Amino acid sequence: MAFFAIAILGSVLSALIPPLQSPDEPEHINRAYLLAHMSETYNVPGHSTGGEIDSGLSRYEMLFAGKLTAKPDARYTARLAREAAAIRWSGEHVFSDMAGSAPYLPLDYVPQAIGLRIGEALDLSVGASYRVARVAALFTIALIIAVAFAIWPPNALLICVLALPMTMFQIASASSDGLSFAWLVLAASLFMLGSDRSASFRAWHPVLLMLAVFMVVTARPQMLPVLALPASVFFMRKEWRWLAAWAVVAGAAFMWLNTAAHIVDLRMPRSVTTGQATALYLWHPLGFAAVLARTLSSEINLIFYWRSFIGILGWLDRPMPSYVYSICGVGLALAAALSVARISIKHRVLLIGCAAVAILLTFFAMLITWTDQPAKFIVGVQGRYFIAPAVLLAYSFGPPRGVWWMIICGAFVVFTTAMTVSTLLWTYYL
Repeated sequence: MAFFAIAILGSVLSALIPPLQSPDEPEHINRAYLLAHMSETYNVPGHSTGGEIDSGLSRYEMLFAGKLTAKPDARYTARLAREAAAIRWSGEHVFSDMAGSAPYLPLDYVPQAIGLRIGEALDLSVGASYRVARVAALFTIALIIAVAFAIWPPNALLICVLALPMTMFQIASASSDGLSFAWLVLAASLFMLGSDRSASFRAWHPVLLMLAVFMVVTARPQMLPVLALPASVFFMRKEWRWLAAWAVVAGAAFMWLNTAAHIVDLRMPRSVTTGQATALYLWHPLGFAAVLARTLSSEINLIFYWRSFIGILGWLDRPMPSYVYSICGVGLALAAALSVARISIKHRVLLIGCAAVAILLTFFAMLITWTDQPAKFIVGVQGRYFIAPAVLLAYSFGPPRGVWWMIICGAFVVFTTAMTVSTLLWTYYL
């Protein structure tokens, strides 16, 4: 049921969303292309970290960058669609910056890479190959979430978080966000199952749990706290061999994050390096607290975080009607109230703690990588970065109970789907 619901809703949205309209999506597609051709990123003097992609793919991306992306008054016209459809794979390669996606593990792009490779093998156009990659990612997401729901049933709050316009928009795109959400849902479901002493925790459950956590952490470094979830389960169940295996997986994740820390990102000019900014705030933690407090005390920032959490579509240039943000807030509050159930205090605290630390790491990461120093406010934080912590918070409420939550969830999904479709039509076509 979950697989078909996600696949159908995602396909409808995917059909309406023009190509490359998720933030940094071209760079995610480029990483998928590198994986499809067994290539990797490297550094070139004067450029951000990047790699060589087909010149046809580069032309396809430049076409949308010039005529649609981050241009709120531009529309996806039939003429633009014809121009894009005429672009073919060339077999020639050009260098492309990929700082926005280079820190992520290549395995995060397996579905998109398979889609692109199929498109090339069938001699499809670049645009058609991109659509195959998008469909491959969508069906992989639907499968992972369906498995997660079969392992541990979702409560009302989790369903509503996944049904937010921003979440659905990212799931229907070819960026890495949707897959990282899916892996996190799977990891949290396995954690809940493993934390239940009366439940059967079969041999493949720990393997899948560690895989899911590894995929989350290597795709979203700010979600590093989720490494505590499998450790907690294995310690509680006294599974010492799995705890040792977890240590190996955690070590591999840290090794990748250390490698990713050396990515060159020249998109935002800064007067200090990431290493210097990190050292500054590690030695002066009160300085970080002061900048964070100023950032969170700004009403403008808080409104932006909320709206971009619910959904500002496109490259944060296609807002929804103002009433959508209020109604979604009410819906989330009702879902949260209907989701409160009995759950171990230790497990609830752990999930909430992981979410809180992940949010702090999000602000810290943007402070040291995207904000010039000395900093008055933290720059670059978007509301969609809080979707993953919201998933953890939803699991902290406990398993589903009663029947009213089904009605609330149904109404919420219908409303958000209708408003997302309406916004896409009005802002991209009409």
